[in-house]
Amino acid sequence: MTQPFAQTLTAALDWVPGIDCSVWQDDNNTPQMMDFVQSYQAGARFVFIKTSQGSRIDGDFVMNGKRAARTPLKLGYYHFIDWYTGAAAQARTFLTVIKGEARSLPAVLDFEKRTGCPGKKKATNILLYMVKALQDSLGEDPMIYTSPSFWAEFGSSSQFFARLPLWLAHYIPYRWMEVPWPWPGADFWQWTSKGNGPKYGAESKSIDLNWCLQPAKYGLLENVGQVSNLPAPV
Repeated sequence: MTQPFAQTLTAALDWVPGIDCSVWQDDNNTPQMMDFVQSYQAGARFVFIKTSQGSRIDGDFVMNGKRAARTPLKLGYYHFIDWYTGAAAQARTFLTVIKGEARSLPAVLDFEKRTGCPGKKKATNILLYMVKALQDSLGEDPMIYTSPSFWAEFGSSSQFFARLPLWLAHYIPYRWMEVPWPWPGADFWQWTSKGNGPKYGAESKSIDLNWCLQPAKYGLLENVGQVSNLPAPV
């Protein structure tokens, strides 16, 4: 399923910008870390922070979470699914680190890693196991982060996934925002990995930039129209 880019620009008047980050936005050779006050001043209104990958905790997760929580940013966490660790161990890792953490956005399962991917059926089964583990433990639906191409190759057409919120990774200069089947649309859109890192408080040269496409759903309506850095069509 696709959505014309011209339509997305019209809809963007109601979107709200944000970022996501991990240890890669920090230079461990300096005492400085991610500056979320600067993120907010630059226009971001939400942030998704990486907690873990496989069974490993992101090196900056604890401090990133604490620093972001001191700002007005809406806060969410994501786990990067790794194919070298079992689904149960990954679910336990993610749940262990986010339980008790204050957040205002869904827990996210990042389904994108091609290296070592065991194939469509097994990859989907791992994702399904982790989704159900989070549903059972948190009492809420996790969000799925994926790209159209990865989902087409390794995802599922089951309507089960259509009930979960989608964070779409699909970068400009595409003329179309491609929403993979079976989702009718996306809640968040990561539209570039080449945002200005220092502008948003990162030590890295670049940072992922995102749009919340459903601000009313996530308590971001008051931020609609505050920022004008819309992606340009090609």
